[in-house]
Amino acid sequence: TVTAVKNTVLGLNYRYTGNRQDQDFNSPPYPAVVDLKHYSLLDAHVQFQAAKRLSLFADLNNLLNEKYTDWLGYNTRQRNFMAGIRYQIN
Repeated sequence: TVTAVKNTVLGLNYRYTGNRQDQDFNSPPYPAVVDLKHYSLLDAHVQFQAAKRLSLFADLNNLLNEKYTDWLGYNTRQRNFMAGIRYQIN
């Protein structure tokens, strides 16, 4: 995390997941052991402190649009974007 401009914070997050195995209950012999490939994910974050209690933020996840599998049979996120406003009450 780096403060690039006054009241602005930028961040990058890198995550590496190595080769691993999972069980496939849809392929005989039940359960079949399946090898899952390694993958890397890169995410970016920016936050701007607009006022003492108000901040704006944006996240861009899976910047490289990596195709990956966490668990066999479940979907994973493609590149995605989220933005919002945060207001601190107390």
